[in-house]
Amino acid sequence: MKTKAIALLRSATKSDRAINKQRQSLQNYSDKHGINIVKFYIENGVSGLSMQKNRFSLMLSDINENLDCPSILLVSSITRISRNYNELHKVTAALKTNGIKLTSVEEEVMENEDELSKTLIRKFQFYIREFERNRLSWIIRKAKSKIAIKGYFPGGPPPFGYTAVSMKIKNSDKVRKKLVIHKEESEIVKKVFELAYLRGPFNKNEALKISTELNESNIHCRGKLWTANKISNLLNNSTYYGEYIWGKKRDSNCKDNPPIRINVPVIITKNIFMQANKK
Repeated sequence: MKTKAIALLRSATKSDRAINKQRQSLQNYSDKHGINIVKFYIENGVSGLSMQKNRFSLMLSDINENLDCPSILLVSSITRISRNYNELHKVTAALKTNGIKLTSVEEEVMENEDELSKTLIRKFQFYIREFERNRLSWIIRKAKSKIAIKGYFPGGPPPFGYTAVSMKIKNSDKVRKKLVIHKEESEIVKKVFELAYLRGPFNKNEALKISTELNESNIHCRGKLWTANKISNLLNNSTYYGEYIWGKKRDSNCKDNPPIRINVPVIITKNIFMQANKK
């Protein structure tokens, strides 16, 4: 009889490709080792920086209600559980209490190892993976910084009101992106600033009124409803008067990788921006 298992598939950024890749990896592993995966728990677009409260309560609830419960929680990597080692340790202990063994395909530990050795090996593997992830993240950030310094859009979702278009670099085979005005969205941006200017003093309640007015007029934000936070963020975005800030969440005093200002086409004047924000 095959060993029963449940499996967790998680991707920090919403990606069906990443989820499917993990699913295939776990399925190959289970076929090789005579394991029957009875249920997949899927979290697409969920951060692993901290343990999600509902993730394991749901799993344990399912397990406790099923007398013929699985004995393994299968993951592609231990970082799919959490990127916080202390949280990972708590989860492993909770699973063990319920008679469930955590098994990672990429960091498989030999069964004949004692518990202390298993713990140390997993801890070492965890920090090696985190080091590799952080190093790759740093390399990508540096590459994007070079692109931004040259005035090109480094990637990600374009700000509302703009779209990113590819263009070939002169005397080069490289292709870079520039932000250009999205005609329909830019009109909505202008309308939001106009509504904000006409109201005053501006606060979260007024932002909610503007979002409600837009939604009731079937004016949406890329297919989604407007919210007070979206309105407030739009009104505080310097991109609209021509200054897109890449990496603005970083500390401006960070000499190694400070935020970078990129000049983009203007949707509203800086004067209108300032007047709306004074409200």
